[in-house]
Amino acid sequence: MDVKKFLGALPPKRLELLKPLLEKGEDEKRDLGAILGFLASLERALAKAKEATGLHAARREGLESVYRARKYVSDRGALVKPLLEQVALLLPKV
Repeated sequence: MDVKKFLGALPPKRLELLKPLLEKGEDEKRDLGAILGFLASLERALAKAKEATGLHAARREGLESVYRARKYVSDRGALVKPLLEQVALLLPKV
């Protein structure tokens, strides 16, 4: 997924962009590697945005939501969809 496009979108569009990550494969499991890669890319992009503009409260809260999602997404029984939706809703538009 294009992280710049995701960060530049408004929350409703972001939720739509998450749909491919939330789809389950033939084995009824989500691609955890793709999800973790996406979250890591978001974290890097936010770090670059932080260097350019300073870390405001909204960016800090968004960065914390990315951290939480990365921390818990691989837990057994994790609710992946709400974790990613929280990220989409809390990240500021960059």
